[in-house]
Amino acid sequence: MFIKCQLCNKEFSIISAAHLRCKHNGMTIAEYRKLFPDAPLTSRASARKEKVRITYVVICPNCNKKKTFEKRSPNATERKYCNQSCATSYLNRKTWADPEVRAKRTRGITKQHNTEEYRKNIGATWTPERRKAAGNRARGNLENTIHKPGSIEKMRKTKRDEEHRELARQQAFERWSGPEFKAWLMEIRQEVIKRPEYHEAQKKGALAGWKDNPERRKAQSERAKALWADPEWAGQQLQKMRTGWRARPTNPELILLTLLDENNYAYVYIGDGSLWVGGKNPDFVWPEQRKLIEMNGSYWHSEDEVEPRIAHFANYDFETLVVWDYELANTEQLLIKLKEFHQGIKLIE
Repeated sequence: MFIKCQLCNKEFSIISAAHLRCKHNGMTIAEYRKLFPDAPLTSRASARKEKVRITYVVICPNCNKKKTFEKRSPNATERKYCNQSCATSYLNRKTWADPEVRAKRTRGITKQHNTEEYRKNIGATWTPERRKAAGNRARGNLENTIHKPGSIEKMRKTKRDEEHRELARQQAFERWSGPEFKAWLMEIRQEVIKRPEYHEAQKKGALAGWKDNPERRKAQSERAKALWADPEWAGQQLQKMRTGWRARPTNPELILLTLLDENNYAYVYIGDGSLWVGGKNPDFVWPEQRKLIEMNGSYWHSEDEVEPRIAHFANYDFETLVVWDYELANTEQLLIKLKEFHQGIKLIE
């Protein structure tokens, strides 16, 4: 069975777009349909049936853009995303939102990064040129992100989210719980510290932030003064500092300690921070007798410091004797001073 073209009265099994274009001055199928809306384009006996095209609109869940598509049959599957890239990004983000999947992938990545082979490969390929290129890319991405509307507010909101913060804490704890990760990070840090440009950048940043910001200097100064005004906090900090210094008896302190031992004075050296009295660290203590001895160097200390220090220790029920370094040259006179300070006390033989 054939159908007749309404323009040339010739019979065809199908009136094709090529026939209309070549024989009828570039006419299209749409124009032919408009002229002859009731005329068929294909015969019923034709093996090729006319394809039905259905138009539909998709709103992509990844980028929120609208896009129009066509499907050739009513039963054809409709698209959900505007392109394959959006589909992959959306599905990956949806999968990563599952806590179990995220924890499993994080453990796998951490395990891979802690291997010796991975660290060697990274170290071999992480050349200065590649490092510089990565830094430039990161800065460019950051600038693009910052200039997007609402991106800063979104990042701040994410950081304030308690669930996000708890997840970050757990991930950091898992990473730092492994000794291999710590060792690997320390190796990288040591390599970075050796570079002169690192020290220059640190120095430049610190000076710029300090010199160009008088309000910041004033605020930091006030905070430090308020902290050091607290005797308990000051004592703890001094104790930490002394522990870090690994303080040991100086030569004058060793001479005085030997003299005390030879004359049966049961003093213990505590100038290493092992005992603090009201936020201050004396040099020697006789705990049973509540006696303290301060070994002062004339270069470091002045006479004006003696009375306030004795009064401070007296508030905690301690008697204090101050010995100056120049007094060590006259042992006999120093022993007389010690006997006067310990009158009525039975010495240990």
